[in-house]
Amino acid sequence: MLAMSRPLPWMTVFLDVPAASQAETERFWTAVTGTHLSPRRGPDGTFVTLRPPRGDAYLRVQRVASGPGGIHLDLHSEDPHALAEAAVAAGAVLMYAEPGLVVLRSPGGLALCAVELHESGVVPEPLGWPASEGTTTRLDQVCLDCPPGLLEPELAFWAGLTGWDEIPCTAEEFELLRPPEGTSRPLQLLFQRLETATPGLGVTAHLGCRVRARSGGPSGGGGGASGAGRSTPQRGAGLDRAAGAGRYDVLPHRPRPGHRTVLTTGGALRDGGGRAGLLCRHAYHRPLRHSRRRSDPAWI
Repeated sequence: MLAMSRPLPWMTVFLDVPAASQAETERFWTAVTGTHLSPRRGPDGTFVTLRPPRGDAYLRVQRVASGPGGIHLDLHSEDPHALAEAAVAAGAVLMYAEPGLVVLRSPGGLALCAVELHESGVVPEPLGWPASEGTTTRLDQVCLDCPPGLLEPELAFWAGLTGWDEIPCTAEEFELLRPPEGTSRPLQLLFQRLETATPGLGVTAHLGCRVRARSGGPSGGGGGASGAGRSTPQRGAGLDRAAGAGRYDVLPHRPRPGHRTVLTTGGALRDGGGRAGLLCRHAYHRPLRHSRRRSDPAWI
């Protein structure tokens, strides 16, 4: 199995959006993350970076010429071509290459790029809520939504390519990759096992924003800071499974050892592109000694 000699230095999320929803998507995500837009670059201003006040950027937007868009990941390396060769050896498909850039698809079909490393490795500070003193949010997770039969090979591919640690989850439909302790990385990768497959659609991705309340109690959803509209609550849906660049989950801070995180759905959100996201009205920690029952909310 592929194994990197050291953990991946940096990862960037690209939101690939159609022109019709680009402006609203940028407005939404700059508000959610407390960032501002860089000068546009590329043909006709195709690319833009969401820059934090301090630290290195790890969220960018790319306008796509056709299709609904989605999410792809940039993997930063001092030698992107060597990284790409390792990815192909582990099952990735080579799509395009030029000096300093290699475009590939993972074994499950998720787009990724091997690019040159320019970041210094400084993770931006979380965003504080003016209306809720002591509460912060941080975009810190990419969830890979895997159709039946694709989670295990996708997990093995990304574990080997990143050199990150596999973290056990209490819910059988999830697997987690987290950068090793002591390393400074802005993102972790969550893998979700979907119950059904969509014809012609492989692995897709959506984002997760973590909420931390200073009081340590239940954390409400943080999407309100973005001005997103709230739709009808979806009772019984632990995690919204709609794919697309605009979907995101609002997660609580990490539980104490020996506890799991339980999410209770409070409602759905939609970003500027009209894609669904999740608002967790309640998020609390439960000791692992409790058994799971079908009536329980979803947890990870």
